[in-house]
Amino acid sequence: MPTRFPVVLIGLIALLAGPPACGEKPTAPAAPRQSSPEKGRLLFIQVCTQCHGADARGVDFLGADLKASAFFNQSDEQAVIDLIVRGKPATADRPAMPPRGGRLSMTEDDIRDIIAYIDSLPGPSVPQAPPAEASPTTAP
Repeated sequence: MPTRFPVVLIGLIALLAGPPACGEKPTAPAAPRQSSPEKGRLLFIQVCTQCHGADARGVDFLGADLKASAFFNQSDEQAVIDLIVRGKPATADRPAMPPRGGRLSMTEDDIRDIIAYIDSLPGPSVPQAPPAEASPTTAP
């Protein structure tokens, strides 16, 4: 009987490991998840509006205007996600932004949803340059 335990243990491990991969086709990677602006809206209301305002236009002395933010609008999505995950230190005119906006359970997919919601809001997505002054023209 003492030699039976190792055989049973090996059989159990093989069973848990699943069938051998011989002849199986590799599975294709899953398609990327589609961001949900509607889910992002709900998260934005819960986590972000206190500092960034309901319209993402910022709250004086709290959070930046995200619709006009050069960083938010000109950085790739992963850089924005990384900043939100890490948080941002305080500056002379704004308090620190806590990691994940203070909701530590927020996932990167949740953050992508928030970004999709902000992108869906009306208004410029990049800071607008002031219009060039028209040079006076004189008739010859």
